Amino acid sequence: MVWVPCVWWLVLAVECCRAFHSVACPWIACSTLPRKPVHVLQLVAREDGGERQRTQRLHRRGVYAETLLDFGACGCTVCSTSVSFVADDSGDAAISYQDAAYEVAAAPFKRALLAHLLPAHHGTEPATIVEIGIGGFSTAAFYPRVAAPLHLIGIEPNADKHRLAMAAAKRCGLNLRVLTASAEALPLLDSSVDAVVTACTLCTVLDPRKALQEVRRVLKPGGRLLFWEHVLSETEPLLAARQIEATPQEVAVWGCHLDRRTLEEIKTAGFASVVGIGTDTSGDNLKCSCYFELPGLDLMGPTAVGIAIN
Repeated sequence: MVWVPCVWWLVLAVECCRAFHSVACPWIACSTLPRKPVHVLQLVAREDGGERQRTQRLHRRGVYAETLLDFGACGCTVCSTSVSFVADDSGDAAISYQDAAYEVAAAPFKRALLAHLLPAHHGTEPATIVEIGIGGFSTAAFYPRVAAPLHLIGIEPNADKHRLAMAAAKRCGLNLRVLTASAEALPLLDSSVDAVVTACTLCTVLDPRKALQEVRRVLKPGGRLLFWEHVLSETEPLLAARQIEATPQEVAVWGCHLDRRTLEEIKTAGFASVVGIGTDTSGDNLKCSCYFELPGLDLMGPTAVGIAIN
């Protein structure tokens, strides 16, 4: 029975590899990413000052390895996991350097924001959380582990994104159901939700004011809206002018309005108070400022982040 010790040694080797992987994976994920080519669409400056589109075949390694690590997701072939925002509708990876840079820069702020998902006095009562425009649920890794059971509801008009959101929730151990609906007509009862989350959502909805009215309607008294939105620059007039100029193209391609003053819309929507986390990424203390600019991200840099209390 020579094969018996061989099997024993094989099992031992597998367990050792698993143990090593669980400890070392965050440091080796970049080197173990598969080198499957992906098509990346980039905007390249023209001599006349405009832009042209160029598609490059790049490799996963180095393109968004840092993004995977920052999101707490493993990109190695052992885990075979990924983060949802790097997957297109076919399930393959397709992310530009710009997208990866944005998500890496935004990650600590999103994590700090979602640390305040529920008030400290909420206790162990079940909580209903709604994320509007959930897409592929790229915020899944940032949801905190809290004592209260979380019942997550994703609102996503694009049904093709539902499976990506569900997969991201499963990876993060979250209980999620996704509804096909719009922000302007939430299929939820009045005063039935503990918290609403938006992440780069209010820039795409057709009617932000109506969407905010719906948020206030479904929130319980004292419930909170946690928002992360890129907005029109408040400090750089030239940047704001470029955002306004670029908005028609962005709307046509992505449905994204770079020229919206979303923070002002939130402040005038009737919430009892609006507070921000400013540039504090520790998640420990709220600060008054809800506006700041992510460095090096040009049109996507101006950001509104904070919590609106109903």
